[in-house]
Amino acid sequence: MTTLKIRGLFASLALSALFMVGSVATAHANGTDKEKEKKNETKVEAPKKLVTQTWYFTGTSSDNPELASNYSLSSTGLPPCGLAEDVICQIEAPEESGLPKMDAPVDGTTVQLQIRAAHQSISDNNPTPNTTVKEFRSE
Repeated sequence: MTTLKIRGLFASLALSALFMVGSVATAHANGTDKEKEKKNETKVEAPKKLVTQTWYFTGTSSDNPELASNYSLSSTGLPPCGLAEDVICQIEAPEESGLPKMDAPVDGTTVQLQIRAAHQSISDNNPTPNTTVKEFRSE
């Protein structure tokens, strides 16, 4: 009878040991899986908010106002805005590599398309500013 009790005790201890080893192995495997999941996660960065700046058209009526290279952050040497409406004077656009970002989104369109619309309004003798084109000036 004592032998049976000892064998039962050993069997219980053996089963307990097996359960403990199984639990530790499962916990380790779960930890490894979580580490793999973290490595495989793709980090999604929030889109960068574009900061607009004021740019001044440096050309004349014969220059293309849709070219970013025709703008400067400085109005030095240019006629003042608002005195006439011969050419685009001032736009608001984000910067890209030191120039206005012409393909930046604005009101469901782009900076470039808004400049085109304002430029066309000059040709139609009805200069009309918009979200991008703020003012006009003399040539």
